[in-house]
Amino acid sequence: MSGENTYTLKLGESAKVRPGILRASVSVIYTGMISADVYSVAVTWTSGNNSMAYNLYFPKHRHELLTPKGHIEIDYVSTDEIRFSYFDD
Repeated sequence: MSGENTYTLKLGESAKVRPGILRASVSVIYTGMISADVYSVAVTWTSGNNSMAYNLYFPKHRHELLTPKGHIEIDYVSTDEIRFSYFDD
C-alpha cells in the first residue's frame, strides 16, 4: 500500500480521497445511516471523460470497503459522522 489518509466526514460531506492528477480521481460522500445497523457511503470515480457514482450500503459491523484503486478501513460510524482511513492500492 503506497498511501494512507485519515478522514472525518459529517453527514452529506465529501472528501476527495484520491486526487486525479494524471490518474483516476475517487471521492467518498457519507450519506448516513438508514437504520440502527446499516450505514451508507457514496463513491464517485472519474478518469478523463469517464465517470461513475454509486451508493453502497453496509452493516454497521463491516469495517473494510473496497473502492476503485484502493480500500477504506472504517474507524467509527454514527448517524452524524464517519471516520475512516483510505489506502491507495
